[in-house]
Amino acid sequence: MNQKTYNAAAVKFNLWMSEIKIVCKLRQDGMTIRQIRQKNNEYDIFDAPSEEYSRTIMSVIAKRLDAGGGSFVPLFLRSDERGQKQLCLITCLLTDPLFYDFTSELIGAKLRCGLYEFDDNDIAQFWKIERTKVEKVAQLNNNTIDVLTRAYKRYLSNAGITDNNRGVRAIYPLVISRDIVKWISRKRIKEVLYALTGSKDGKSSTQPKN
Repeated sequence: MNQKTYNAAAVKFNLWMSEIKIVCKLRQDGMTIRQIRQKNNEYDIFDAPSEEYSRTIMSVIAKRLDAGGGSFVPLFLRSDERGQKQLCLITCLLTDPLFYDFTSELIGAKLRCGLYEFDDNDIAQFWKIERTKVEKVAQLNNNTIDVLTRAYKRYLSNAGITDNNRGVRAIYPLVISRDIVKWISRKRIKEVLYALTGSKDGKSSTQPKN
């Protein structure tokens, strides 16, 4: 998270929880990422629509697992489905600084103020400010911004952080397992807790406002 490289690559990506589970199980069985990559090149282990897209999935997952570190695989495999979704989302936050900023402003900052929803105006305001702060974001055209927004909203809803409504979207306060919180603390990436919960300890300090 220290060195930010902004790009719009997420327009092609998904949360890919089932695909990450495939790779984690193969890693648990003793295969290296290089061996899994070769296996995927030969057999398309993700059953992707094309060989090129299958390679893209593998490349992105390898990057996300690397960001998660050596303890990620066993933690992921012993977590329940909710925890696995959260872990997938955290690796997205760690590898996509623009998505981190999006989540921090639309989820973390809202929860910190006791607000449990965001809407299209909040999203438009985020992009307006982000374009003034980051040159590469300022260079993105409106169509790319729209596609990125849909991708990021899909990440959050698929991970159970928000609902999938049009317009106003509800934010669900997270319940993060102690196992995952300890892992985050050991990795010194508590900023992801702020992005997802509005606090550095992973606990919501406020209740929803009526």
